[in-house]
Amino acid sequence: TDHYLPENFGDPKVNTGNMGLYPTEGYWTSESSEVEFDPRYAGHMYLGKENKIYKSTNEGAIFEALNNWGVNSVAYEIEVCRLNPDRLYTVVRSNGSARMYYSVDAGDSWTISPVDPGNSGKMEISVNPANDDEVWGIEVNSSSVFRTTDGGTSWEDMYTATLSGHQLREVIVQGGSDLVYIGTNTSVFYWDADASDWVDMGPGLPARMDVLEMRIFYKESKLRLCDKGKGIWETNLVEPFMPVAQPMALNDEVYCSRDTVQFDCYSILDHNGASWSWSFDPQPVHVNATNIRNPKVVLGSDGSFTATLTVTDGNGNASTNDISVAVNSNCNVDTVPGMAMECFGSGSD
Repeated sequence: TDHYLPENFGDPKVNTGNMGLYPTEGYWTSESSEVEFDPRYAGHMYLGKENKIYKSTNEGAIFEALNNWGVNSVAYEIEVCRLNPDRLYTVVRSNGSARMYYSVDAGDSWTISPVDPGNSGKMEISVNPANDDEVWGIEVNSSSVFRTTDGGTSWEDMYTATLSGHQLREVIVQGGSDLVYIGTNTSVFYWDADASDWVDMGPGLPARMDVLEMRIFYKESKLRLCDKGKGIWETNLVEPFMPVAQPMALNDEVYCSRDTVQFDCYSILDHNGASWSWSFDPQPVHVNATNIRNPKVVLGSDGSFTATLTVTDGNGNASTNDISVAVNSNCNVDTVPGMAMECFGSGSD
């Protein structure tokens, strides 16, 4: 999500190369949404464009509009919960005011948060991967930061004087821990739950650092960020985290029982010293290995299969989760013989 494009971006007098208007970006207004993926199925994704959120379940080939917030509205942030991926959060700005909405049915219907956390023109949010009810939010370009632990029914002001003078840009919750990071126009802070205050972790960053985006790279326990013009930076996470298992497949449905299904680990897990254990029910006809990160499986028959993944980090902490994949085979041998091919002439063509 890019909120800080140059002021003259989109001006017809400015050469912007071949960059056009992509589905999630509005270059003329320097506003954009984002693409978010279902943590269970890599081919299922959500994106926002203008006043709608769209969903695809076929790797982006077709998108279906889930909701229309009406004129003078723009859909921004989209968050897909890990514990229940049918639960979504989004930020919608209508008539200059940003509010959070949530859905519990994968976007078919939406409910506005009954409490407005503040007079925010632009809001960023981040959901705790281990608690679908905990959402942190900031008011972009201000010092306003807030948290809900009941899915938006009530909000708690998390501002302290430490953030005075900083313009907030980004917020991200570290899964498996109590850590929350905030990027500003000059530095990066983390929330110290014991001290009930923010701690500056920015020393070492370039002067006048203006954070654009932040991501947690759990595989190596790193926090990564990019800046407007000063590159991409990383640092160690402030504290370790407990693993949160998440198996993943491309889609929730397979159309040939003989196809190889690639499963993978989308867990919150430091891979240093980690191990993986997979099981399947019912038992597939082939699994190349059950102790690797990304096994290849031939399910072999129609029906619903459950893939269960247990991840264990280098300290012996374990977490287990599962997903379902349905097989509806359309590649069976034709039961009517003699019609595989019908020729009406002869020749070399």
